[in-house]
Amino acid sequence: MVVMIASHATPIDATREGLLVRVTFSQDNSGAWTTSDVAWVPSLQNAAGGREWCSLTAGPPCTSAEVDQVAPARTTDAVNLLGAAADGAHVLRLG
Repeated sequence: MVVMIASHATPIDATREGLLVRVTFSQDNSGAWTTSDVAWVPSLQNAAGGREWCSLTAGPPCTSAEVDQVAPARTTDAVNLLGAAADGAHVLRLG
């Protein structure tokens, strides 16, 4: 897993939101490769925890119950803006 953390000069909730993407590739009998699964995890950068990455699909709340509910919905809307869900992309539940 690779996670990137960034810091913004003017921190606001929306700039702490992000996602981790997992793409699985499969090879068929002819040797051709295809994408067989695309999954993503909505996340937050917890500024109070020393810029710690936090999955919004596993474990205890990252920040607060309110932020932890609003952020995944906003991320889902962004991911599905161009039809990712219709193409089979889905949320990956960690933990």
